Formats: sequence, structure tokens, C-alpha cells
Amino acid sequence: MAVQRARRTAVGLLARTATGLDPVTCTGTTGSSARTSLFLSAGYSAAAAGRRAFALDVVQDAVEIGGHLALAGHAVKPGLFTITPTHDEVALDHVGTLTVLGSPDEVVA
Repeated sequence: MAVQRARRTAVGLLARTATGLDPVTCTGTTGSSARTSLFLSAGYSAAAAGRRAFALDVVQDAVEIGGHLALAGHAVKPGLFTITPTHDEVALDHVGTLTVLGSPDEVVA
């Protein structure tokens, strides 16, 4: 019970922090990288806690932000955050979250 509560708290903190970073003022590489990393962490943590719908929602947010970074041609600084939000790394984290949810094949759908 305490572990589930801790997971919910951690997921909530990650998601609130990511959404608290204003997408208007955090449009550059650093802000977008931070938001992407937080959303991916929240998604994986939510998946581990069995919160499928929430996990898929926040991972989709990360995929969209990562896609915008790639389309805008922003150079991502490796090592700045836990992940470098390149298309490949975001896709890998997406597969990881789906694997925890028991459906890794959904990423190709």
C-alpha cells in the first residue's frame, strides 16, 4: 500500500512539474528537453503503478514535444538530462513504457 501511494505521489510530482513548465517560455532545447524527460519518467512510473491511460497520455505528450524539437532542428545537448529527446530515444522510452504495460507491439500501431 505504501509503495503504491509513493508511486502515485512520484507520478503526480513528475507530471505537475512537466506541465508547470510553460510551453510558451520553455520552447528552446533546454525547456523542451526537460519537459520531455519529465513526461517520459512520469509515463514509465505511471505504467509501473498500473495507471495505463495516464501513462499513455503523458508519453504521447513527450512524443509530440520530441517531434517538435526534431522538426525545428534544435540541437539537443547530450547529457543535460536523463534522456536526450531525439526521436530514437523518445521512441525507445515509449516502447519501454508499453512493455511495462504488457503491450510493446502497440508502438507500431
